[in-house]
Amino acid sequence: MKKIIFYLSFLLLINNCAPTGSAFLGPSFTVAKTGSIPQAALSYSSNRVLKNINENIEKLKIEKSKALETIENLKNKSLAKIDKNIKKPIENHANNFFKTVKKDLENNKIVSLN
Repeated sequence: MKKIIFYLSFLLLINNCAPTGSAFLGPSFTVAKTGSIPQAALSYSSNRVLKNINENIEKLKIEKSKALETIENLKNKSLAKIDKNIKKPIENHANNFFKTVKKDLENNKIVSLN
């Protein structure tokens, strides 16, 4: 008797390590309750379809977030490059403007600049 109890308890412990067959649990309850195999097949197939749809939605969300991150990185790089390219000409134009104004003032001798 002790051996039987030992083996049964050992079997229960080992059984918890095995993957469960819960995918067929819902359809088996449907067959037991209604007795309709087509209804159970429909239940199982609709569950699989919904599971696949949810997996695809999750994949799309991940791809969307990666794409948005890439776009944001490109935008930041482009803005930095544009900002870098704009600053130099603006500084050069400002320096040229001030030099020209200084020359004009000196030529017209309106104000003496020191």
